[in-house]
Amino acid sequence: GEDELRAQLRKALHGAMSRAALSEPVAACCPLAARFTELCAEARVAAGVRRRWWRKLRDHYCAGGRYYHDLQHIAEMIARARAVHSQLQEPVLVGFAIY
Repeated sequence: GEDELRAQLRKALHGAMSRAALSEPVAACCPLAARFTELCAEARVAAGVRRRWWRKLRDHYCAGGRYYHDLQHIAEMIARARAVHSQLQEPVLVGFAIY
């Protein structure tokens, strides 16, 4: 009921605040963040913009109710793109499109 919903909201808020307070570089978080950092570097995206967008993407793909298009799916798509990297005309654009 209502108490359960409040508990879920408190837990979600605590998690969001904890993630926002992370001081480690985004690339240290996980391989997906590292690849996103590489793409942003190649596209000359400012560090603050990159961090802000990574947090949005990560939170979106980790949201409840995401049963297929989640971070695991993104990792699989990145692996597929890497397998055909030499055949891609615009690998950076493909990389951003995956995210």
